[in-house]
Amino acid sequence: MLRRGVIERIVPGVYRVVGASRTWRQRLMARCLSSGGVGAMVSAAFLHRLDGSVERAPEVLVERSSRGRVRHGHVHSTDRLDPRDVTEVDGIPVTSVARTLCDVGAVVSDDLVERFLDDALRRGFPLRWIEETLERVHRPGPSGTHSLLRVLSRADRTGVLPDSWKERCLERMLDHEELRPLVRQHEIRDGSGELVARTDLAIPDARVGVEFHSDAWHFGPRRGGRDRRRDLAASRLGWELVYLDEADFASPNDAIEALLDVVRGRRAEIAALRNVERP
Repeated sequence: MLRRGVIERIVPGVYRVVGASRTWRQRLMARCLSSGGVGAMVSAAFLHRLDGSVERAPEVLVERSSRGRVRHGHVHSTDRLDPRDVTEVDGIPVTSVARTLCDVGAVVSDDLVERFLDDALRRGFPLRWIEETLERVHRPGPSGTHSLLRVLSRADRTGVLPDSWKERCLERMLDHEELRPLVRQHEIRDGSGELVARTDLAIPDARVGVEFHSDAWHFGPRRGGRDRRRDLAASRLGWELVYLDEADFASPNDAIEALLDVVRGRRAEIAALRNVERP
C-alpha cells in the first residue's frame, strides 16, 4: 500500500490514507497511537474547549516507562496516570478536565490555569472532583499541580463565580480602597422584588454598577436595545451603570480615576439626599 501510494506514514507505526485531510486532531491522534499515551496539557484543554485554550503543537502524556518510544511531538511523562484520569473527546484519548487542570500549569501561566478552572466550574464540573484529583496526583518537585494549588489559594476566589475571565480581570484591575466592596453579579430589584438588572460588578453603597462591554455580549440592535432598557430601569431606581471595555486594560489608572469620579459623586449625592430626608 505504501508502494502504491495508498497510505503514507505520519509517525512511526501510524499511517494515514493519502488524500485524507491533514488536521491537528489527526496529528494528535497519531502521536497518541504511536506512544500509547493520551492527549494532555494544552492539547487536552483545547479538546475540552476550555476558555482561553488554543491549538498548538500536539502534546501527549505517557507512562514514564514508555517515554523512550516517542520521538515526535511534545511528550510529557508521569508515573501516575490512573484510568479514572482518562476520557475520550472526538475519538481521541485525553486526560479528564480535572487531570488536565492538575497538569497544564507545568506549561502555562497561573492566570491561564485559573481561566481554564473558571470555565470548567461555570460548565458544571464539580470543584470537589478537581480538588480530589489534585490531592491524588500532587507530588513534590516540578509539576503543574503547584500552579493549581496557587490558583485555588488566591484570596479573591471566594463568593460568586464571575461570568467571564474578563470580569475577573476587571475586578482585580479595579482593586482600590474607595471602590470596596466590589460585589460580583449584583442584582438590582425594584420595590416589589422584581429583578431589574444584574451587573457584572457593583459598589452598592454608591449605587454604581460596572459592566464589561464586549462585542460578544453587547453588540447588535437586539442586545443594544436590551442594555438601554435595562440601564433606564436601573436609573429609575437610582443606579448608574458604567461600561468599561478592553481598551481600559491598557490604561488601568485612567479607568480607576474615571470610575472614582462617578463613585465619589454618587456617594455625595446619596449623603446629601439623606441629610434632606432627616426630620
